This record gives sequence, C-alpha cells and structure tokens, in this order.
Amino acid sequence: MSIKNVKIKNFTVFESIDIDFASGINVIIGENGTGKTHLMKMLYANFNGRWFSPQAYFGVDDDKRLRRNVSEKYKLEYGFYDTDKRYENGINNYFSDLDIKLKKGVSYGNEELTKLNVPQKPKAIESLVFIPAKDILTHSKGFLSLYDKFDMPFDKTYYDIISKSLLPNLKKIPEIGKSILPKLEKLIDGKVVVENDTFFIEKTNGKKIEFSVEAEGIKKIAILWQLIMSESITKGSVLFWDEPESNINPSLYKDVTGILLELSRNGVQIFLATHNYSFAKYIEVLSEDSDNVRYHSLYKTDDGVKCETETKFTLLSNNALREDNINLYNVEMKKEFEE
Repeated sequence: MSIKNVKIKNFTVFESIDIDFASGINVIIGENGTGKTHLMKMLYANFNGRWFSPQAYFGVDDDKRLRRNVSEKYKLEYGFYDTDKRYENGINNYFSDLDIKLKKGVSYGNEELTKLNVPQKPKAIESLVFIPAKDILTHSKGFLSLYDKFDMPFDKTYYDIISKSLLPNLKKIPEIGKSILPKLEKLIDGKVVVENDTFFIEKTNGKKIEFSVEAEGIKKIAILWQLIMSESITKGSVLFWDEPESNINPSLYKDVTGILLELSRNGVQIFLATHNYSFAKYIEVLSEDSDNVRYHSLYKTDDGVKCETETKFTLLSNNALREDNINLYNVEMKKEFEE
C-alpha cells in the first residue's frame, strides 16, 4: 500500500495544501522554511500505525509555528494506492475539538483521544522508514534504553531508525536485495555488521570499521544496505529520506539515484527531500518511461506554502534548484568575460 494523495489544513507552514503523489519516487524541493521535512514527518507519523504525536516527531517546544497552528483546526485527508476499500480514503481531524496546551510531557495517546470521541486512525501501512538528514546510528549504543528512560531531546525519527536498523538480518538475501545489495556493497566496499548495538562496516579486506570513524557519505549509503537486509525496506514499504545527498560525494549521485529507482521498481514508494540540483536531475535522467516519478516544488505565498507538482523536473516553473544553478552559471560567465 502507498500514499496516493493528501490534503492538509492548518499545519505549520501549510494553511491549505493538496498534493497528489507518485506510487514510485516523489522528489520534494523548495527553499528553506517551505516545510519539506515537516511534510515527510507528518506523513510518516500519521501512517506508521501510531497516533500522530507532534511533540514526539517535531519537537513542539522548539517550534512556535507548530504550536500556533496545531492548536487550530488541523485536518488531514488522505487516499491510498490500494484495492482495499477500507483504506481507500480517510480523514484525520485529531486536534479540531481539543483545547491543546502543548507543554512538555503532555501525552496524546489512544486513551486520552478516545475519551474525547476523536475517531481512531487505521493502521494503513505496515512498513514505513524515515531516514533523517543527520546520522544517528553512530550513537546507537544505549540510545534506545536512554530514550525510553529519560526525556531525550531527540525527535522520534531517530529512535525509530535505530530500532529498525538493529533488527536482525535475514539469513538469506531478500528477493528485493538480490540485485541491489551487491551494488551497495560495491559503494561501501563491504557489508554492515552489528555488534553490541554498535554498527560497523566489514570491508572486503576483512577489516571492520566502526561507524564513528567511517566517512559520513559511506554511512549514508550503508544504512540502505542494513534496512534492506533486515527487510525493513521491502516490497510495499514507504521510504522517507531527508536530504539523501548530504555528505555523499557527487560522483556517487548517479549510483545512489539508480538504486533508488530500482527500489521503486520493486514496489517501494519513496519520498526524498533534496537541496541538490544534480541529485534531483539524475532521477529524471535515469528514469524510464515506465517509472512513476513526480517532482513537488514547495514555495511560499501570502496564503501559506503551496505545491507545484510535475512528472518532469524540467517542467517545474517554481524550481529553486534550477534557478540557483542558472545563477551560478551566469556568475561564472560574467567572471570569465571580465577576465
């Protein structure tokens, strides 16, 4: 099952927005502050089978925009790519009847919401994965127990990605990984191993490199290997990846985007938020006619952030990445002529 569309009202920078998603890859672009990460976190938090918790996933105490808007009539309407009519369409309106005071430690779990006659949300998607922009697996040892025991200042996506990455690997290579895992192993020059809640890359020469001393870009790619090998990412999964290009050498963009396209061809719906022109462009260039890819450009207006959606990166009229690329070219040409 995958997410077909979403309508959001009164959520952070989104006053009213309506987006239709591809069942394959969705590339989200936009300037800073246009809500790229917020959009992905909101989708992830709502559809992972748990109650939507703005405090857990967004750090409410640190975000005045969220405190202001979520206390109003926040509404989410959604639809799925699926034949199961129970989940074809739905509405979440959790906070419309609540006088919310988002203070530290306040819980909005099933019991509290049920008492207030707020409709429960179905567990619609079995397997969702959110890879944050910042590496957290380096700090995995003891993280989960500390998070459970104390009030850790990390949003829930960090907890979730460590939990999924620590799941035991399959004894046999999963079907979806038969062609993808060897490509990832070539990029990281090895395989991921986990010992005592600590992540390593066992190189082809037999040496084990702990994540704490491994290159950031290599760790970024290695996490895909681990999630596929533990079957956290499999056919029917939805993958959210915030800034996948960060810390990865541009020479690897072609390989990484090619692997993501291959995952989508194997039934994984993917959401990517990127600031990099080349990374987004590679997806367009490498995609085939049969691939289901959409580009979503978030841009600011007087009525909140809006979204422009196209099937081709080059068709976007609100394209901050392309504009920056053109500006760089113009500056370079001007400098050449001046010299």
